[in-house]
Amino acid sequence: ARHHEPKAGGVRVVPLGQCGGHDQGRWLEAACRACGCRLARRGQHTGCRRVRAQGQGPLPARPGLGGIQPPLLQSPRVPSFWGDSSCVYPPDRLGCLTNGAQFVNHGAFGSPLRTSFESANRWRVHAERQPLRFIDRELFPHMVRSLKLMSKTIDCKPTDLALVPNATLALNAVFDSVPLTSKDSIFYLDCTYNSVKKMIRAACERTGATHVQKDLPFPLPAGSEKDAIVQTVESSLPEGCKLAVFDQVTSNEGLVMPVRELVEACHRRNILVLIDAAHGLGCVDSFAVSGIGAEYVAGNCHKWYSSVRGAGFLYVNHERLGSIAGVHEAAGGGARSR
Repeated sequence: ARHHEPKAGGVRVVPLGQCGGHDQGRWLEAACRACGCRLARRGQHTGCRRVRAQGQGPLPARPGLGGIQPPLLQSPRVPSFWGDSSCVYPPDRLGCLTNGAQFVNHGAFGSPLRTSFESANRWRVHAERQPLRFIDRELFPHMVRSLKLMSKTIDCKPTDLALVPNATLALNAVFDSVPLTSKDSIFYLDCTYNSVKKMIRAACERTGATHVQKDLPFPLPAGSEKDAIVQTVESSLPEGCKLAVFDQVTSNEGLVMPVRELVEACHRRNILVLIDAAHGLGCVDSFAVSGIGAEYVAGNCHKWYSSVRGAGFLYVNHERLGSIAGVHEAAGGGARSR
């Protein structure tokens, strides 16, 4: 915003409370308050050197406005499933279940760790103490910080990542955004999750494209499952295929797919790839978007990663960012929320 730019003779001083009419202004005001510099303590915003050097996005050093501080912001030590003795809770209390039960069906709706559940509740209480101030002034830098932490977790650039409620919304956003015509087709396997098949068919009905399903040759040959899957896909990719969709871990069979090899096979045919990683994070060893190589990766955090429900992500390769639009109209994103 123009009124935050330094003049030739120094930094323009703006009273705090008059520079928060947009996301950038709100963030700068929050950052200046948190910075605690001399003029900020007098109730004036300077866009001081320390604040400007951070750029828009990083969480200020001392978050919170008006003396109301949010919960602890340092990344909590999340207990492992193997009962590390340094965990916050003993192994028999990691989850929220009672009577000594242990949750093993994370592939369904997940089960949050007690630390995740209690942390989310603390944030809800904090937000409701001053909802307008939290949503209008504090939420944005917190979201950016969460985005940056998540990007480190799954190994991608934060600018290529969006936080979403779940993988379903992320997948719909991709199907709504990939430019398809009547000459194009979408390829997928018979083990694709059923709701994703419905999304594919809906996208084809909307655009006139065709969808091509290929059955995997179950039972796969023991010891060479990966080769059998890749060879089946390579020999079945149709002419005019614009997008291929693969699960990272299939929902019904529990099959870990060779997604890297499948992506490479599709890229040799100039085919875009969407990976449904709803069961990837927390289930697959060393989950990393950079190791997949697909244009789009959609995932959940509430399943095997054991976060609270309502947490997911969408990764989009930076070369494809301009084509992705949100699935809802929103005030903050022009014609559509991006």
